[in-house]
Amino acid sequence: MTLRAEDSSRGLDHIVQQLDASTNGFPKEAILQARMHRDAIIPRLIAAIQTAAEQAESGTIPEGNAHFFALFLLTEFHATEALPTIIAAVSLPGELPFDLFGDAVTETLPRILADLARDDPAVIADLIRNRSANEYVRGAAAYSYLHCVRDGRLSRDEAIDRLRRHLRAAIDAKDGEVIDSVVNALADYSPQEVFDDIRHAFELGLVDDEMVDLRDVRRSISAGESGFRQALSYCGPTGIPDTIEELKGWFASSDGRTTESESETFADEWRHEPALIDQEPESSTLRNEGRRMGRNALCPCGSGRKFKKCCGKR
Repeated sequence: MTLRAEDSSRGLDHIVQQLDASTNGFPKEAILQARMHRDAIIPRLIAAIQTAAEQAESGTIPEGNAHFFALFLLTEFHATEALPTIIAAVSLPGELPFDLFGDAVTETLPRILADLARDDPAVIADLIRNRSANEYVRGAAAYSYLHCVRDGRLSRDEAIDRLRRHLRAAIDAKDGEVIDSVVNALADYSPQEVFDDIRHAFELGLVDDEMVDLRDVRRSISAGESGFRQALSYCGPTGIPDTIEELKGWFASSDGRTTESESETFADEWRHEPALIDQEPESSTLRNEGRRMGRNALCPCGSGRKFKKCCGKR
């Protein structure tokens, strides 16, 4: 049976509403329905991120989570048309990217950028250079190059050259925030050829030694090819292969299963009129409950540094 255009539009809106109201539990059925209507729902998912970003910029943090799930679904769908909206949202100043996307900024953004910007590498370079963006967002852009190398879209030498140019430009501009991230990113490549530039940044006092220790950099470089291969082995999958598998563990009180009532709601939705949402549940931006770690807490890796200055940058 072919749905009327009006019914289809209402059904798409209802999917987004269920994603937004996801604090009732993991919205597995909404995600499955979004997949079934991939092309039709992409504009609504983009709009969800754009609206949330506009609200955050105006001083109101959205209560729902539609924009959060949209980030993952759009990446799963390889929706490159969403990239400008995503870049604008993660480029908001201060803590706003974390207010919108929580732990996804540090845990997932490098993978998202590597996937959606695969045909537009200038976007990654611009984000690294953007001094008004949050330092963790800029760091995520720098780390995304490793995915490109692992996937064969950049050579090791090309990635090192790009990061070295960013490092030199940041040294000239005394842009300490991005220098920290670029040096950390460079260390993954064990780049002997860049050590003089890195040491120069340390000599100028532009590197935060709570985050990067010159001795650690030396050790990474001395590891050579084996160190580089190890870094590649730690590199997660590019993009989001499966939003459900990616996010179901982020819910402390949900096992990711779809309830019978939820399935019935969606069955009715696509056959008849959209079900009304009786209550707007209180919600907040999701955090990965399986890996929750305050960025001011000591890093569990044993380095003695703050998490945000150590593994939280990765």
